[in-house]
Amino acid sequence: RQDDTARAGVADGSAGMATAERDNLVAEVGDVRKARQLLHSVVKTNPSHAPGWIAAARLEESSGNVKQARKLIETACGKCGDNEDVWIEAVRLSSSRSNSRNDAGDVLVK
Repeated sequence: RQDDTARAGVADGSAGMATAERDNLVAEVGDVRKARQLLHSVVKTNPSHAPGWIAAARLEESSGNVKQARKLIETACGKCGDNEDVWIEAVRLSSSRSNSRNDAGDVLVK
């Protein structure tokens, strides 16, 4: 029975596709981990590097970890608060949370 199932997967390509999808997912997870390590190193080495903080926050957001993205950008506001791009990113991340008109003000108060 197991051989029949394996042959059926080979015949219609579904077994190969599932393996390819799994391999791609594993590669993407590995890439995210590497990117996370690299960006952590960037902001640790140069805490006033706003693009590093923004990239780290966006990586977390794209990985589905919006809470961590907001924490990172909040830290960035403290480390390089004179950079307007950091504040724009903070407002963008904050406004993705809700549709409140006070979101921008809430970010600036922090």
